[in-house]
Amino acid sequence: MRHFASFAWLCFFIAGATGLAGPSGQSRDSRAAGQGARVSGVVVSAEDGRQPIRRAMVSLAGPSQISQITDEDGRFVFESLAAGDYAITATRAGFLPAEYGARRPGRLAARLSVAAGATVNDVTLYMARGAVIEGVVRDVNGQPAANVSVIVSSPATVTQFVTGLSTPWMTDDRGVYRAYGLAPGSYVVLATPPVVRRGEIVQPSAAAMDAALRSLTDRSAAASTPVVLPPFATT
Repeated sequence: MRHFASFAWLCFFIAGATGLAGPSGQSRDSRAAGQGARVSGVVVSAEDGRQPIRRAMVSLAGPSQISQITDEDGRFVFESLAAGDYAITATRAGFLPAEYGARRPGRLAARLSVAAGATVNDVTLYMARGAVIEGVVRDVNGQPAANVSVIVSSPATVTQFVTGLSTPWMTDDRGVYRAYGLAPGSYVVLATPPVVRRGEIVQPSAAAMDAALRSLTDRSAAASTPVVLPPFATT
């Protein structure tokens, strides 16, 4: 009888312990799901597939909209995400935009499917360096033209109206422009002089002043001849 009582108490303890474990586990699962999903990964160079790209802007577009900058190791982490399908992109100056699922620029991208409360740790984005077009803009006298807008665009998008194209690059005080982060292909380069309204006072560039002084020096021998200054490049 004593052995039977001990066995009965043992069975009660096991049954009670089993009953407590089930609700506790469900509570943990619900709490994890309530915290949202977690997605992490790395941005690397498309050239070797290993070199991390730091300070790249990684963006998620889907049920949750969020962006983050990669750390020194090219890594990023997104937490508390809603379940659903996400497009993941990465951008950085000097590089072509990268999309999840595309190993090279221009390839077909994919969307990442994230379940409720899931953890995804193997996302990799491949970024390729963009091409560079560099040159010098000169005025009619062959002098460097500063603060000139330079538009670099594909032939398919160039029309007689350049307004509305991509943000123009500007020449520096040497007349030099440098367009970077370009995709492979053919480009048309357009330089547009600054517009000076009637009655507006502008400060000529140092190169324009030097050209004007040289013109005055060359014509100083003919004092009776009217001197016409060349147009100035505005700043």
